[in-house]
Amino acid sequence: PAQPGMGGAIVFQRLVAFLTEVEASGVKLNYPADVCAELCWMGVHGLVAALILKPEFPWSDRDTLIRGMVDIHIKGMVRSA
Repeated sequence: PAQPGMGGAIVFQRLVAFLTEVEASGVKLNYPADVCAELCWMGVHGLVAALILKPEFPWSDRDTLIRGMVDIHIKGMVRSA
C-alpha cells in the first residue's frame, strides 16, 4: 500500500469485514456494518485530530478518552436486547 490513502483504505475494509463477522455471529447492529465502520472511523479520527491539533488543551487522560470513545461506539453500534 505505497499509494497515499491505501493503508487507511485497507484498515477500513478490515474494520468493515470485522463488523460483518460480528453481525454474522448473531450480534445485531443498529446500522449496516459499513455504516458502523464509517461512524467509528469518523469518531476515532476526530478524537485523534483533537489530541494532535490541540495539545495545549487540558485533555483528560488520553487512555481514558480512547477507551471511552471505543465504549461509546460499541454501545451505539450494538442493538440492545
